[in-house]
Amino acid sequence: MKILVLDDSEQVLDDIAEYMRSVNPEHIVVTCNNCASITYQYDSCEAPFDLFVLDLNVRTLGLTKDQAQRTKNGLFTGWIALREIILHRTPEASIVIFSGWCKALETYILSKESTDEEKKLYYELLRADRLIYKINGYEALKKFIQ
Repeated sequence: MKILVLDDSEQVLDDIAEYMRSVNPEHIVVTCNNCASITYQYDSCEAPFDLFVLDLNVRTLGLTKDQAQRTKNGLFTGWIALREIILHRTPEASIVIFSGWCKALETYILSKESTDEEKKLYYELLRADRLIYKINGYEALKKFIQ
């Protein structure tokens, strides 16, 4: 399985990659600490990714000015990356959101502030079982991938 992990903490990225490889040495784990890294990995990798593990609150490097403004000061960068980078290139992607901000994302989606397009995408992903899990925190992620 080829997995891309997005988090802006190098320690978390290293820990998750090491753990995923220990669970299955055949996992190919690519780590990214910003959206520019995601784009680079897409452009330089031959095989598509099977799974994306995304933190929501990461730096906006690699997003357009308009995209960065919609992240709520970085809070939803992972959501914007999912919508506007990942699903455009890998529409059938499976996604794990691991973040302490999952509840904030749900609140945002339910609010009048989110667009109809965002609401539709969120619920389509949930219904299709493509949004595999919404995990609050690193320890819960480790339990999920065992």
